[in-house]
Amino acid sequence: MRRVILQKPIGYCFGVISAIEKAKEVKKQYPNSNIYVFGELVHNSFVIEKLKELGINTVPFSRETAIAQLKSFNKDDIVIFTAHGHPEIYNQVLEERGITYFDTTCVNVKENMRLIKENLDRGVIYIGKKDHEETIASLSLGEQVILYDIKEKIDYSKVNFENPLVINQTTLSILELKEIHKEIKKNIPNSELSNEVCGATRIRQEQIKNIDDSYELIVIVGSPNSSNTTKLYQTAKAYHKNKKVLQINDVTDFEKEDISNYNNVIMLSGTSAPMEIINKIKDYLERN
Repeated sequence: MRRVILQKPIGYCFGVISAIEKAKEVKKQYPNSNIYVFGELVHNSFVIEKLKELGINTVPFSRETAIAQLKSFNKDDIVIFTAHGHPEIYNQVLEERGITYFDTTCVNVKENMRLIKENLDRGVIYIGKKDHEETIASLSLGEQVILYDIKEKIDYSKVNFENPLVINQTTLSILELKEIHKEIKKNIPNSELSNEVCGATRIRQEQIKNIDDSYELIVIVGSPNSSNTTKLYQTAKAYHKNKKVLQINDVTDFEKEDISNYNNVIMLSGTSAPMEIINKIKDYLERN
């Protein structure tokens, strides 16, 4: 029989649990109101579907049309902002229209934004994915925040800071950041590095490094649009080049993979993957 081990910590992190519970509390408080999450509360399709079943609808987020979208809500609607953070102007738009809203921003993201605000005078370089909600929220804090996009990098000729604070999206890879930090230090020697990968993400990435050789297959559970899940997958690929590594959102993802020869499996998950899905995947692996 195939051996399948769940590597702890696994499933939701504290920030995801907090966001989901907050959304449920809002529904109980306003049972007869239309409740909308502006963007994905957390990046997991199963969570979004469960919220919909409770009567909590998700409004697709678009940076280009965000203000217009917010203005389209009615006074009786209830709006919930996601765990990833959002620009403060979004609050103002809803307040001007007398619309009730709630904020589920993760405490780690809030701390990041506090640090950015405190260091605007010296300049800030923010490392992140340009279209991620957390990045959009952080860049909105001031023109002194310059983006280092993890795909496009940065044009150093446009950076006129002598000793900027270097901070990052909380769900990035510690391995990836290490190389980026080296590059920034080479170009801006007096920059101050602040590695702000959240604790839950960091622990899971560290666990991957320590997976022993007895495991032939590494399964990372989580949605493809989850940044921290993707970084776990990339970290596993980097540290275990001789092993099979899969990023799986649901059991149907195994249909295109031949895993018949892998008898020892270890499973990890992103911070927004539900235990219900994790256990279904574990059961599938043990039975097939």
